[in-house]
Amino acid sequence: MNSITEFKREFSRTMRGYTPEEVDAAIEMLVSYGAELESANAEFAEVNDELIAENDKLAAENAQLTADLTAAQNELAAFREKVGEAKSLIAEARRAAEQLRTEAEAEAAQIRDDRAADIERALAEQTARCAAEEKRYAALCRKTSTLVGAVRALYTEQMPAIEALAASIEVDDAAVEPDIIAEPEPATVTFTPPVKKTPPPRVRRAAMAAIRNTPGILHDPAPQVLLEAYGESAIQYTIRVWTPAQDYLDTHYALSEAVYQAFRENGVKMTYPHINVHMQ
Repeated sequence: MNSITEFKREFSRTMRGYTPEEVDAAIEMLVSYGAELESANAEFAEVNDELIAENDKLAAENAQLTADLTAAQNELAAFREKVGEAKSLIAEARRAAEQLRTEAEAEAAQIRDDRAADIERALAEQTARCAAEEKRYAALCRKTSTLVGAVRALYTEQMPAIEALAASIEVDDAAVEPDIIAEPEPATVTFTPPVKKTPPPRVRRAAMAAIRNTPGILHDPAPQVLLEAYGESAIQYTIRVWTPAQDYLDTHYALSEAVYQAFRENGVKMTYPHINVHMQ
C-alpha cells in the first residue's frame, strides 16, 4: 500500500469525525509530501552513492598513502641505520687518521733526532775541510812566493857567470843555422779555477783584472778567459796567457796569486771538494 493507492480509494463515511473531502485533502497533502520525500530520497540515494564511491576512492587513496608512508618510514629507518653506520665509520676513520698522524709525527721527530747529529757532524767535517783547503792554498801561495823569490835570487846571482860564459864562447855566425838563433816561442800559462754561483761576466772581469795585475804576460797572443765545462758542483773556467819562456814559472805563480786575490775582491766564489746533505 502506498500513498497513491490510498488516495484513489473511496471512503463512504466519515473517519473519526472527518468528512471524505477532508480526508482526501489530507491524503493529497500526504501524497504530495510523499512524492517530495521520494524525490528527496532518490536525491539522497544518488548523493549517498556518490559519497560511498568517493569514500571508497578516499579509502583506497588512504590505503595507498598508508602503504607509501609505511614504506617511507621503513626507508627512513634504514637510512638512519646507514647514517649511524656511516657516522661510526667516520669516527673510526678519524681515530685511525689521528693515530697515523701521531705515529708519523713521532717517526719524523725520531728521524730528525737520529739524523741531526750525523748532519751536524757532516757539516762540521765539511767546514773543517774547507778551512783546511783554504789554509793549504794560502800556504801554497806563500811557498810559491818564496820559491819565486829564491828562483829570482838564483837567477840574479848566476846571471853574471852566465853572461861571462857566453862572452867567452866564440860563435861562428855563418855556421849557425837560422832556426837555432831564432827567438824562442812564448810559453802558455793555463789556470783552470772551478767557480760556483757567480755569473760568467763577473768571472771574466775578475780574471782580466788578475791578468792586468800580473807582470810578464804578453798582449800578443791576447789572453783568453773561457768557460770550459760544467762540472758536478762548479763551472770550470780556463785562463790562458802567454809569456816569454824564461818567465814561465814567475808568470805562473804570479797569475795564481793574482787570480785568487781578484776573485776575492770581486765576489767570485771558487769551490772546493764538498758534500751536500739533503733531508726530506
